[in-house]
Amino acid sequence: IDVEIGKVDGQGGQAIGAARLARFTACHQRVQRAVQTLQRRCDRALADTQLASPARKVLQSLKAHWSGLVVFVDHPWLDLDNNAAERALRPAVVGRKNFYGSGSQWSGELAAMMMSLLMTLRLWKINARTWLTSYLQACAEAGGRAPDNLGSFVPWQ
Repeated sequence: IDVEIGKVDGQGGQAIGAARLARFTACHQRVQRAVQTLQRRCDRALADTQLASPARKVLQSLKAHWSGLVVFVDHPWLDLDNNAAERALRPAVVGRKNFYGSGSQWSGELAAMMMSLLMTLRLWKINARTWLTSYLQACAEAGGRAPDNLGSFVPWQ
């Protein structure tokens, strides 16, 4: 949420932040009311003794997971979905059957380690090609073994 009260809009106006805050507040109150209405409807439906078993099962699951489903109401800056994480995993999911040799245990473990490593480098905003080239060069200089001092290759160090 990009709300800054009193931020100058570049044209001499000061009301841009206040206007955004007012719009956000109005929308947020509508969301809160809608979620409360949904919760009441769920409770009423579950109280109905004539409710079909499949519907009851769905509503009981909804009630059991309610706090996680509505976390965005109290924390509106959170994303409503997990698309970023799902997109990050997509290359591994799409490629898993295409990677050469992944039918064996060791190659599957190697692929998992490499994907974990590459995603860690991405999270730390480290160029994976540069890092991997540097690491493999250090391995070559160590006679084809892992270098003795791995500290310079640990992203958070």
